[in-house]
Amino acid sequence: MLYKTKKQGNTMIKNFILPVAAVVTMGTFAAAESYPAEGPRSHSAMYGSDSSSAYADGAYVGFGYSYMSIDTEMQQNRDLFDFDFTGNAITFLGGYSFNNYLALEGRYSMTMGDLSLDASSQGVNNGVDFDGDMQNIALYLKPMYSTPKLAIYGLLGYGQFEMDIDGFNEVLSESALQWGLGMSFNGGEHLNIYIDYIRLYSEDDNSLFEDYSSNLTVDTFNAGLTYKF
Repeated sequence: MLYKTKKQGNTMIKNFILPVAAVVTMGTFAAAESYPAEGPRSHSAMYGSDSSSAYADGAYVGFGYSYMSIDTEMQQNRDLFDFDFTGNAITFLGGYSFNNYLALEGRYSMTMGDLSLDASSQGVNNGVDFDGDMQNIALYLKPMYSTPKLAIYGLLGYGQFEMDIDGFNEVLSESALQWGLGMSFNGGEHLNIYIDYIRLYSEDDNSLFEDYSSNLTVDTFNAGLTYKF
């Protein structure tokens, strides 16, 4: 049985506001970088003079595909069980690049269709589909190293993950620091193609199921497009 009672639909947003404000403040102070107007260290000399480049400073939006996975290892006495819930999701994102080294990015992901269960324990059928959903909302600082064609970046921030399976009448909801790694490729004027991995949540000795000791990890693998204004 899932261990947290189902919350109101807006609880996820309310619990998100204060940590998001803290991350925004961090990003504002960390973004104070300037370039000389001329010379080898000027912005145009280092990154090109085209202000419409996909890696230029400014706002951007995007969307993509995400593969969301919950890996749960449970133990009761000497019995060990391994359950993996997975789902196909769509991700919407938006952000602002302060310079070629730092951006602030928000993401929202939600699964589309049923969730699948793979299990290593006896008596549980693999590939069983459940009517339910997973979703995650988060805000990240995005340190990066970029060239005219490629950017390598990290993601570090705060988010809230939820999994709701119909029939349980309860929901797993966890807020935590989240981190990830990725890269993006210049797909043409204004466009980037990105791929990345994010660890949404991890906890040892989680009480996801009653009477069991469990280790829980939540991951997502993502790929998509961004458009720079």
